[in-house]
Order: sequence, then C-alpha cells, then structure tokens
Amino acid sequence: MACSRRCAGVLGVCALAIAIALGVGLGVGLRKDGAAAGIYVYGETTLTGFNKAEFESSASNELNFRKGIASLSSTVDVADVSVTSVTDVARRRRRNALRRMLAVTSRVKIDFTIKVATNAEQTTVKSTYVAVTSAALQTALTNEGLTVTSATTITATVSAPSPPATGVTELVGAAKKNAIAAALKPKPVTLVPAAGLNTSVSTGASRERIERRSLVQVDALDTNSFADTSDYKTHPKTSTYVESISDTVLSTPNMILCFINSCNWTENLNTGAYIAEVDPYYCDNSEGQRVEGKVQYRWIVNASGPEIGDDDDARTEYKVNVWVHLADNSYMPYVDTQMVIKKDDLVVKGEEVFVKKLTFTYKSPAGSTVAMKGFVQTLCEI
Repeated sequence: MACSRRCAGVLGVCALAIAIALGVGLGVGLRKDGAAAGIYVYGETTLTGFNKAEFESSASNELNFRKGIASLSSTVDVADVSVTSVTDVARRRRRNALRRMLAVTSRVKIDFTIKVATNAEQTTVKSTYVAVTSAALQTALTNEGLTVTSATTITATVSAPSPPATGVTELVGAAKKNAIAAALKPKPVTLVPAAGLNTSVSTGASRERIERRSLVQVDALDTNSFADTSDYKTHPKTSTYVESISDTVLSTPNMILCFINSCNWTENLNTGAYIAEVDPYYCDNSEGQRVEGKVQYRWIVNASGPEIGDDDDARTEYKVNVWVHLADNSYMPYVDTQMVIKKDDLVVKGEEVFVKKLTFTYKSPAGSTVAMKGFVQTLCEI
C-alpha cells in the first residue's frame, strides 16, 4: 500500500510538470480534460411554454435561445453562449382531481454559460444580464423565434455552480414524490429495532444505557467457511426479529398506524374527506385468526398538507385524521386519530429521506364504553 501511494504521488508530480510546461508553451491554462480553460459568466433562467422534451425536440429551440441571450449584450456573440442543462420544473398540483391528472409540466430551467475574453469583461457582462428584466428577456427570445409565455429574470454569477447533490434531491416528478411519500408512512414503533442493537457503534450515555440491559455484542461467524451440505447452507433463509415488552404496550397504536398507512392518504392529499376500505387481515392479525378479504372496514380519512414533491408549496405540515372503527369488534370503541409531520422535519440525506419528528395522537370519544387516549412521538436525529 505504501508503494502504491508513493507511485501515485510521483505520477501527480509528473502530470503537474507537464501541465506547467504546456501552459508556458501555449500561453493558456489547462483543464482536467486537456481543453483550454476560459473565462465564463454562468447564468440560469426559467421559461414557461414548453417542457424539456418539447424544448429538445428541435435543435432550433436551443439555437434561438442562444441568439436571444446574445442579443441582450452588444459584446456577446451567439457562439459565446452555450446551453449546459435543461431541467423540467414541476408545476404545483391543482386540487381538482381531474385537472391534476391532466396537468403537464410546461416550465423548464435552462442553465447556460457565456464565454468572455477577460476578467473585466466577465464583470461587465454579468452586470448586464443581471439587470435584464423578465419582460425584456421574454421579448428577446420571442424576437429570435423562441415563443415563451413568461420568463424569470436571469441569475448570473462568475463562479461555476456546484455539481448537483446525489440522491433524492436530484429526483423529480414521480420518483421524488414516491421517495418522500414512502418516508411519510410511519414504521412500527418499538423500543428495540428489528435488527437488534449493536453496542460497538454506540457511545457515551447511549452505550451505557444499552450495556446496563446486558445486551452483549457478539462477533458474527464466518458462514462462508460452512460446507455446502451443512444445515446452515441448506436451511431456508432465516428472518430476524426481537420480542420485547414494547410489542404489547404499543400494539394498539401500531395497529392503527398500520391501518393509516393502508388508507393511501399520500395519494389523496388535499382532496377532502374520503372513505377508505381497509382489510384487517394485514394489520390486526397477530394471532393468525383473520381470513383475507372476509372483513372490510370503511373509515373516513382526511389528509392535508404540502403537495408532495412541490418545494414551493407554502403549507407547513402534513396532517392526517382517521376516524377508526373496528366494526367486528364490540370491545373496540370508535377512535379519533391524528398524525402530524412538519414539512421542515423531512430531511434528505444521501439517497434517503428521514422524518425527524412525527406525532401521532388517538382518543376515544367522550362516553365510550372503553376509554382510550394517548400519543406516540418518534424522533430521529439527523
């Protein structure tokens, strides 16, 4: 390993020496791809009137965009303007279900560069484009043959934009919506995770609390050394679960949370109250006595909140109300439930979406035979 690192260092020095030599000989710097480096103004604008596919369906659209941009400055030629990316911008979903289904994205964000000769020209050109009004930009593009119904003012900078983050933040449309919708559906609440606890990754007070419960870290066996005919290799794949007192204590709220997930509320957001038919076979069958499809509960559900995937929606929280009634269980009262998740508590990290805080409350109406009242709150440190 030391030898490899040393070789890599030598190669780096050689490459640097070559780059310096070429730079002196040609009078220009070199980029990583070997092309001559330039000075650029980096800009972006959002146009309404077509989507990404429509914009890219004809090469003349990009050419006309470049012409329109160039026409806004007396020192910029169309050859100096390059389009670097075109991205669909999701429209805010409409409340009416039919109109929502028919809605088509018709806005695009276009990133572009303008090549200039000197740093002084870079500053001047940037100032010119920042001062362009949205109406002037729309007129310039239309005059060059690119018809748009509206345009935003140009955001211009002299620094190259950071590369886009990987993971969910890059997703748009259905992919982004599905990732967030999945995170909004709560997992079963338990004091011990299904995969158990690993004390080797716990520190401080957290580790001390675990170790006081006599949970011991066990080194995994090397199962690759087992013979192909061993019981381990020939036995069906095992599953892991942990039984704890929390399974009993939290059985009722977990059952109701499971039912709430079955109500498909993320697909019926802001549509008003609706009736959901749910099968208890999937959420209330701990003893295996249920028959799939034999019983159907009809519950009233009302879900409101920001449209999923729409970062511009001003609403601040998701709120789901479900009026629960187990029609085939005379001992189970009607239960009013509510789940609340703040929009700001949805966090994207890498390729995952986390919910920092979720609050679930439930209670039976006054006068019920069986009184129920409580709340569950889950917290996730990011």
